[in-house]
Formats: sequence, C-alpha cells, structure tokens
Amino acid sequence: WIAWATFWGSLPIPFVLAFIPAIFFWLFNRLERINSWLALTLAPFIWVFFEYIRTLSQFAFPWNNMGNCFAAYPEFIQIAEFTGVYGLSLWILIINMIFYRIFVNPVSLSRVAARLGIIVVLVLMPYFYGASVIPDEIVKGDMKVALLQGNIPRDIKWDPDKLGYSFETYFSMIDSASNEGADFIVLPETATPCYLRRRRPYND
Repeated sequence: WIAWATFWGSLPIPFVLAFIPAIFFWLFNRLERINSWLALTLAPFIWVFFEYIRTLSQFAFPWNNMGNCFAAYPEFIQIAEFTGVYGLSLWILIINMIFYRIFVNPVSLSRVAARLGIIVVLVLMPYFYGASVIPDEIVKGDMKVALLQGNIPRDIKWDPDKLGYSFETYFSMIDSASNEGADFIVLPETATPCYLRRRRPYND
C-alpha cells in the first residue's frame, strides 16, 4: 500500500525494517560476549526501546510490535490496561529469554524446573487477571457506531496545500454522525494525512 502513495519511497522499506532488528541482535551479541546474564536481562528492554523509537519515525508500523501477536487471545492482553502494548512486548520477551536460557544453559534439573516454574507464573498471572475482568456474557446494548470514509482522492489527500480539505471533509462527517445520534465514531487510518504534533491548528 505504500507504493500507492510513493513507489520509490516503498523500495527501501524492507531494508529499513530489517535493519532495526539487526541492530538489536548485534547489540545482544556484543552484550553476551561481555556477560550472558547482562545480555538476557537487558535484551527485552532494548527490544521494546527500539519498538518505541520506531513509532517516532516514518517507519512506525505499530502493528509489528511484539505485543500485538496475542490480539487473538483477549485473556492474556488485559494487562495492557496498565502496561500498554509495550508492556505486552516486554512480557513476551522476558518469557522467551528464560526459555532461551533453559535451552542454551540448562545447568541442572532443579534450575530448569525453577525457570519453568517462573514461566508458568508469568503466563498464568495475566491469564487469570484477564479471565476475571472479561464479562462471562456479552451485554446487549443499543450503541450506535458510525464508520466514516471520506473517499478523498489520493492526489488531494497527500497534497500539503490541500490538507484543509481532508480535515473539513471529516469534520463535516463527524458533525453529521454526531447529530444523527452516533455514540462512537470510527475514522480511517489515514484520516489525518499529517503529523498532528506539527500541525497545531488541527490539534483541537
């Protein structure tokens, strides 16, 4: 889909997205040469740091975050209420690092058992919390949801000089949906084709 907006700009994307985890594994390798425990301890935090840094660039792709892989298992991700998706990524990585330690350096049966016990606790705690907060039954209601699609031509949407047109289109649609009694309004992913932090007049 990036090629629809800029063909030449889409060509380096695979290399950029591969470069970020390559930096992580290079750092992990360097740290492991110094101290394996240090590498295993810092690795989850370094990975999450790179996930966050990536979101500040043109190469955000937030759906690639590790924490999103449990989206189909709602019981496990309710802790995101407190930790956000980065906390889920950290949780997954810590568990994987413990598994890595077991396979690379099993040492003794008692230590393997202890590490497996830690994994079981780390897996079950979020699950039981999630199961306790998710309702057993879906409560029926009469919420009205409005899904908006402005169908703005590509040459207009990505033209900086016509940015106001996009906002005016969706502002008008939001007002119409609100006047018709919509309780929840959903906009397309690129409804605001700009960085809102850099467009202060539109922040409100």
